[in-house]
Parts: sequence; C-alpha cells; structure tokens
Amino acid sequence: MTKIMLVDDEPEFTFIIRKILEKEGFEAVEAHSGKEALKLVKKEKPDLILLDIMMPEMDGWEVAKNIKADKELKSIPIMMLTIKFQQDFKLKSFQQAQCDGYITKPVNKEKLLKAVRWVLGEPHFDAGSVPSKCGIDCRVCDQFVYEICKGCLSDRKDTCIVNECTIKQAVNSCLECMKVSYCKKRKEAIDGCLVFNPAKEEKNNFIHLLGEEEKDEGFNEFSRGVFEGSKGLIFAVSKESPPIVIEGIDVWEIDDLKEVEKGIKSFVKENPSSVVLIESLLEVVNERPFAEILKFIEDLHSISLEKNAGIIVYVGDLRRDQRMQIFNYLASVQIEAIVKAISNPQRKDILEILKMAGKSTFTEMLQALGYSNPSKLSFHLKILKQVGIIEQDHNGIYYLTDTGRKLDELLFKMKDTVSSVLSITPDFKVVTTPNPVAASKVEAYNRYIKLAEKAGLSKLTDVLGELTESLGVFFGEEEAKRIIITVFDEYISSEQMLSDEDLKKKISEIAFVFLSDVMPLEDAIDWADKLLIKHSLKPGEILISK
Repeated sequence: MTKIMLVDDEPEFTFIIRKILEKEGFEAVEAHSGKEALKLVKKEKPDLILLDIMMPEMDGWEVAKNIKADKELKSIPIMMLTIKFQQDFKLKSFQQAQCDGYITKPVNKEKLLKAVRWVLGEPHFDAGSVPSKCGIDCRVCDQFVYEICKGCLSDRKDTCIVNECTIKQAVNSCLECMKVSYCKKRKEAIDGCLVFNPAKEEKNNFIHLLGEEEKDEGFNEFSRGVFEGSKGLIFAVSKESPPIVIEGIDVWEIDDLKEVEKGIKSFVKENPSSVVLIESLLEVVNERPFAEILKFIEDLHSISLEKNAGIIVYVGDLRRDQRMQIFNYLASVQIEAIVKAISNPQRKDILEILKMAGKSTFTEMLQALGYSNPSKLSFHLKILKQVGIIEQDHNGIYYLTDTGRKLDELLFKMKDTVSSVLSITPDFKVVTTPNPVAASKVEAYNRYIKLAEKAGLSKLTDVLGELTESLGVFFGEEEAKRIIITVFDEYISSEQMLSDEDLKKKISEIAFVFLSDVMPLEDAIDWADKLLIKHSLKPGEILISK
C-alpha cells in the first residue's frame, strides 16, 4: 500500500486530507511540525510527502532541504502545500527545495488526488463517480472535503439528512418536491449539507421585469417576500385598488418618476431587505422621454444592489418595442456590473477559492488571500455579493451562487477552448506583463539548442521546441522564452544536457508553477501527460481517460 506522509501544523487539515487519501486506498501518517516530520520520515519511509510551507519554527522549505540532503531520503518525492499563489513561491519550491509538485489551499478532492497520482507516476481515476443518493450531482457537492458525506458515499440512502423527508414520500429527492422552498427543515438540511441550496437560492437584492405572462408569478414573488418577513411597498396605479392586498404593506400611488425613485430610496433605507412592486409604468412612459425611463430602470438596479432590496416592475402593458428596449437595457446594465465586479484580480482570487473550497468563512478567505486588512476583503465580498455572484448561508459562510457557478463555467469554457494545448490554434494569448529576457540569456539558450542538435539529442530539442510553441499559445512568444530559460537555466548556463528523467521533472515544474496560473491544475497535469507520452517520456497505456 502506498504510504503518504502529511506535514501541516493544523491537525484538522491533516485529518481531512488523511480521510480522503485513506478512502482512495492510500496509507497516511501525520506530522504537525517540521521537527516531527524529520523524525517521522526516517521511521516511516513514505512514498510521498505532502508538506506545508508556512509552519512555525521550521518551515516547509527547510524541511525539504533536510530531506533532500539525506542520501537515504532524497529520492522521496515532495509536494508542497500552501495558501500562497505567488509564482516566486512555486519556483522556490521546485528550484531550491527540489520538490516534485505544488498545490494551493484550499484543497479539493479531485485536484489533490490528480496531483498526488501525477507525482507518484500513477494513472488518474475518477473517484467522484459514486452515484448520488440525495439527487444532487456529487461534482458540485464539496462536503466530502470537510466531512465524509454519509448520504452520498454509503449504500444506505436513509443515512443522509437531506432525504429524511423524501424517503417517506413519492419523490426521489428534495429537488422534486414543490414545497421545498417553504420547508424549513429541508431547506436547512440542504443548505447545511451542500455547497449551495439547489432548491431555491433566495436573493434579497434583485430587479425583475415582468411581461404579461410573468405577471402572476411576479406578484406571487412579492407576496412570498412579504410572508417571509420582508417589508413591502406597492406603487399602484390607484391607491384605493392596489393589485395585492396584504395587511401591513405600504401602498403609494404612481406619480412622477423622480418621486417614485425618491420614495423607493427612502423606504428601503428605513427597511433593509425590503421588497417593492411597481404595478405599471404605462402612464409615466407616455408622459416622459423614453431615455428617462431607461435611466429610471438603471437607477432602480443601483438601488437594488446598494440597499439590498428586491424590486419588481410590471412592463407587460407597454408596447412590445418598449418592453424589448427596457429588457435589453437592464440586461446590459447587469452584465456591465458583473464584468466590472470580476475584472478585479483580487475578486477573481476569491472566486477561485470558493470554487475550490465550495464554501468558505471570512477568516478562511482572509488567511488564504494573505490580507492584513479585513475591511479590504469585506469590500470585495460586498461587491461580489451585490451583483449576485456570491451569497452567504444561514451561518454566514460564503458560496458561489447559481449565477457565480454559471459564470465560472463560462470562464472555464473560454479557457477550455485552448485546454488541449498540443492541438490549439496559436491565436489565443493570456495578457501578461512584459518581462524581457536578457540578450545574454537568449544567446546562451540558442547556443544550447545548437549543441543539443550537434550531439544528436533530437528528443531534447523536440521537447524544447514543443514547449516554446505550447507556452507561446498561453503567454506569448517573449514570455514563453523567459519561462523556458528560467526553468532550464542551470542546464543552459552549464551547457549540461538533460536526461529523460531531468526533462520529466522540468515539464512537471512548468505545469505546476506556470500553467496552473492560467488553467486549473488538473488541466495543467493533463497537458504535461500528453507532452510526456508524445515524446516517449511516459508510457501511453497508463493514462486513463475519464
């Protein structure tokens, strides 16, 4: 049985990782300090070490250097674990600590197992193929990262709290039950168990435009919001005959657009998480320039975001061309807000953390991002929450909403068009900050290639040529050259030719250090696999496709 040693100063983290590894058939041992690790590694002689970098007294780099300096232990592969995303941390891990892999926290199961099997030279199996017992696709449920999911990973369906009710009824899961939105027991069970509430994600801040066919549904949405505790305000055509009569709601008459906007602002300021219904815009549309109507809709969108309010506007009585203009304009405003929100690199890091972890507390994200100022993180979370990309559950823990997941899928698909690096058109480039390579380094590299060609080392020159082409697709020609010279510098400067084993290690370094910045780590490993197999550096038959 393959033995893996886990080294981290957080016992709860090593416990989680140990459970994942043991379920996959690995033997796992734990050490919670650098000194303990150096003692234990001599006793256990593991096949792989997962080593945290940031530890007190003795950090991971020092532990790795000690292990690599020991003749009996230096052949043990080491994979570094850290919350640090910076490229210099990754390079230091490979080039100074001589590690064999690198994975950032938070760690999800698929990424962990793929990286572990890559470093061990084992084929990758899809361990997430267990049929779901609760009706939720296991691929979007990260509960197994923190706690083994009894419902999904056991043979007994009735062990899962999500199904306590459904097993007694003629439905397969909560998802098929029409009452799930109103069933507190089920809602709390699903929300506590899964990454997201798949039945219904409630949003307090929204603006919904209703056509004729959505009128009843929209008015019911207003009623449901009031019944669930939101303060309600209706702008009616006639104050004496509002479209909905519910005790306790405020009813105002539609008059001037500016007065309506002013009234909504005042109301939502006094009543957080309130819901507003505008019965019709027909009269004001006929009285005002249409550009003012569009500006009014844009202002309502801003109010819904800033004041955490739900705003429902019926436009079904307008002309079709007017409705389409309003719908399209609101869509463009919402898209612009989302694009603006995710354009910030730090917010992209937050999305990456939530994608990997499923759910995350404020403190966990603060540590993962390395922020010293909590208010900075609060600001970014507020922006992402306002546009509906992230949300918090009843415990205050953050997760990606349905919009956030779809956005992530869209961004992933955009990357996916270039994920098969060996067969992509070289038109796609990741925009990077120019980092010119010193002329002397380029001359040394060109001289190295000529020496390899003269020595008849066609495999080496072919691989270097393939690397230049592949990395050029993602980073551009100049940056690709810089990466190759950085990675192979010790061989280029000494004019020492690489063995097949050295070449494999350098390809691995490029995948873990550089490509993992522009694609998921799993895809970077697949890229490296294809390259090794193509150039006979790894047997093709051990690669198992999903």
